[in-house]
Amino acid sequence: SFQEICSLYKESFLGVLASKEPKTLEEEAVFSEMIWQMKANHLTVRQMVGEAMTNMRCTGSGEWVDQSGKLLYVDDVGHESDFKVQNILRSFYRGRIGLRCLVEQHLMLRTSLLGQSFPGEENDLCRLVWSRLCKAEGRSSTSQTIIHTSCKLKKLIEISIADAKHALQEALEEKRQSIHVQIEGYVEEQRAVVPEHLSIVLYEILTNAITATMEKHQPGSLPPVVVTIGNSPGVAIKISDQGGGI
Repeated sequence: SFQEICSLYKESFLGVLASKEPKTLEEEAVFSEMIWQMKANHLTVRQMVGEAMTNMRCTGSGEWVDQSGKLLYVDDVGHESDFKVQNILRSFYRGRIGLRCLVEQHLMLRTSLLGQSFPGEENDLCRLVWSRLCKAEGRSSTSQTIIHTSCKLKKLIEISIADAKHALQEALEEKRQSIHVQIEGYVEEQRAVVPEHLSIVLYEILTNAITATMEKHQPGSLPPVVVTIGNSPGVAIKISDQGGGI
């Protein structure tokens, strides 16, 4: 529930607030162990938010109701600044992403500079994504930071495609279907990105696109999902499907 999520963040905040400012390597080790454990405790937050959101829905006219139909919120659909639920979630995720970037950067720099790892680090998503991406790019070493300054976007997309297909493998086999995900556009583009974050976004959208395509079309006639890489100054990736949605 949202109350559980709030309690988790409150506990973490109070823990950091009460911790001693590290001034020695020993004190820094204690601090890093604390935030590593906090990160592990927050691994299920994304799932918890999703489960909490399934208990409420928008009627389409700005009214948010629970599963029984009880009115929870009313948004002013004529003023975007009054979209309560969207604004709350936007503010929450903006803060969550910012905190995770700070925590990840500190922990990765520490591992790189001091050569000390944490229990379970080999299963950490940030490090797993980096390891797979380095292998795909033919790099022999991993990064010291969370930012890849010249990420080959096509390689990261291919990793996300493989993950999405693996997650849906049972559904695809059950319906005896296979689907092609096509990458086009500026396939040689390299950009500065946070691989972990971009891979999560790509995975979620690709999973939705493949699922919608399977549900819309008959077996044996699945149109491809198309991923187009742009060449704008930032990162531009468009995912198109024929699943019948917006």
